[in-house]
Amino acid sequence: MSNHAGKPAFLITRAAKAVNPLDARRLLREDNAYVRLPGRGRGSDRFDTDPDFPLPVDRGYDGRHAAFYDPEEPEVLVLADDAVLLMIGNTRELVEAVTEAKQRGLRMIRISDEKPLQCYFARIKVSQWSLQVDTLLAISSDDYYWGNVHHAAEQTRDLWHLPGLPNKQLGAHLGGLHKRPYVTTEATDPGKDVPTTSSLIQIIEDCKDQDPEPIRAY
Repeated sequence: MSNHAGKPAFLITRAAKAVNPLDARRLLREDNAYVRLPGRGRGSDRFDTDPDFPLPVDRGYDGRHAAFYDPEEPEVLVLADDAVLLMIGNTRELVEAVTEAKQRGLRMIRISDEKPLQCYFARIKVSQWSLQVDTLLAISSDDYYWGNVHHAAEQTRDLWHLPGLPNKQLGAHLGGLHKRPYVTTEATDPGKDVPTTSSLIQIIEDCKDQDPEPIRAY
């Protein structure tokens, strides 16, 4: 188990198995758990060359980076269209992590081809002996990465939820609803409800407010 277990964790990965919430949790908690979202910092545009921001990022078999900073907009984190940003923690931890990332220069997250991205979440009960329920959030290309979900088991699809749509799971909503061109580290998106907001904090807080039946991790 990671030394960071019980703290917020973040990972950018191309792993197709991350479409399963419990597999995504294992990737975060057991393999590559770090407690910070990236910030620009020291002029670095690659996470793996900046020891101050040790967010693990897969390069993949072809050496392509799964994420980088936009050279023309250095406050923008760009995800490869076949990668996913995963995060897990309780609501307060995740909100604090996003706020800290904003203070370190991260303003926006988008996909490399600038096509729509999608946010899905699951609530996970971490132990039968604890009341703690974590939020797992996954952000990636709606057209590319999440297409893998079409090939996942029906049970896997039913475990994901869309922020702002209580009791309506991923399986019923692939293909058009709530696509966003980006998410931001702003605290709120004035005048926007959760399904249409670009505020990552607003999205995170709504995951707890919806509080669907949690998945048991034990």
